[in-house]
Amino acid sequence: ILTILDKNSVEYRLGSLGNQLRQPYLKRLVNKKRIISLKNTEHMHFFSVYFGNNQFLDQNKIRKLCKDLNSLVI
Repeated sequence: ILTILDKNSVEYRLGSLGNQLRQPYLKRLVNKKRIISLKNTEHMHFFSVYFGNNQFLDQNKIRKLCKDLNSLVI
């Protein structure tokens, strides 16, 4: 997926949906077992992708991107 985004000049950042319970300001209020028990939140923390504005993608580029990404779906 990331290779396709790079080839299509799509701005993105990895892991930007961080688990707030892992932040230092909550460290004293939340124990590690509680953090780990939130499976979906933990998954998003480690495997999320943020897409920027990408205002320079026109309709044709968006269609090509969709086609390329859809080719990965099994």
